[in-house]
Amino acid sequence: MAILMNGSDFISEYQNLVKSTCQIKKDKFNYSLLGLYGEIGGLLTISKRKIKEKALSEMSKITELEIEEELGDILWYFTLSCIELEFDLNTLIQETSQVLYQKEYFKKIDPKFLPLIVEKESIENHQDFKNKLLFNLHEKSLTLKSKDKTAYISFLRTFWRILFFVKCDFERIIKTNSKKIKNDNFAWNEIISDYPKIQKPFDSSFPEDERFPDNFEIVFVKRSSGRIHMKYGEVFLGDPLTDNHKDKDNYRYHDIFHISYAAILHWSPVFRALLKRKRKSNPDFDENEDSGRAIVVEEGISAWIFNQAKAYNYFSERKDISTKLIKNVQLFVKGYEVENCPPALWKEAIYEGFRVFTLLSKHKTGTIRVDLNNRSIIFEPPNDEK
Repeated sequence: MAILMNGSDFISEYQNLVKSTCQIKKDKFNYSLLGLYGEIGGLLTISKRKIKEKALSEMSKITELEIEEELGDILWYFTLSCIELEFDLNTLIQETSQVLYQKEYFKKIDPKFLPLIVEKESIENHQDFKNKLLFNLHEKSLTLKSKDKTAYISFLRTFWRILFFVKCDFERIIKTNSKKIKNDNFAWNEIISDYPKIQKPFDSSFPEDERFPDNFEIVFVKRSSGRIHMKYGEVFLGDPLTDNHKDKDNYRYHDIFHISYAAILHWSPVFRALLKRKRKSNPDFDENEDSGRAIVVEEGISAWIFNQAKAYNYFSERKDISTKLIKNVQLFVKGYEVENCPPALWKEAIYEGFRVFTLLSKHKTGTIRVDLNNRSIIFEPPNDEK
């Protein structure tokens, strides 16, 4: 457990981050309380699932990260309401956490400290007491609408007790939630320094003929048959492009999504196979990262996102790519190297892919220029249309 230090800069930084990234301009206080009630409901849902799993002897599917995320979202809305009332989060924390946030309490629940942390009845049944704390948190949240500082202090005291019982590190919750806020609100190039592990392409340590080229061009051309083909250098890639669907929605050009994933995420088993750049020198990568299963996963993601995009004018605006969509995509790729790519980078890859897809659908043919170092794709129309 991390120890909460007096005057910790990360708390003030977090409050400033919440303030600068809230997109709601009016009625922020009511918005913050409604959001807070909703997130506490999410935490109650997790507790309900825990009871069900225990009753049915099911293997627990609830992860620490899931609980941590809910607690972080609760803190976000609580902080926003504090900002609206001009309460300083750092001050509130120092006023409410002197008892709970001390090193010896986190190492071991010594009986002599129990009266300071929990009610006597909780000693026998910690799980039951945790549930009571959750109900109490919900009840305390309803008093926040009074805008009274004592209600905020009371809410925070219950929040600390919950953190104690679920063994969550407060500083880590803030850092994790801060990353989530940044991914939701900032462009990839603004947060790139937060992700040093993915600065290099995933295949950077492999032989040249097993790596995506740093720079390359893919040309979409119409052959004498009237069909559109992709061309890399002098080589035609794959089959002629067709929609394979009763709705003529230009999905024939969906390979641009795979190109975008390769350019921006540095990942695309589909495009790696088309370029014949599979990492055969390492059987593990060849089998697990570049195999048929990985290809099916990527094709599934491409088709699923495309169907979502139809309702949003093919994601003509970045804000239409929701956090929920990105979360679902990340579930699809769990276990593959691309799971290391943060939401903001996925959003960039999806947005850029649809931007170029729209241009290619309009012009029918043209050239795609890819730059892996800058994580970019550029569309150039045919010469006769320039």
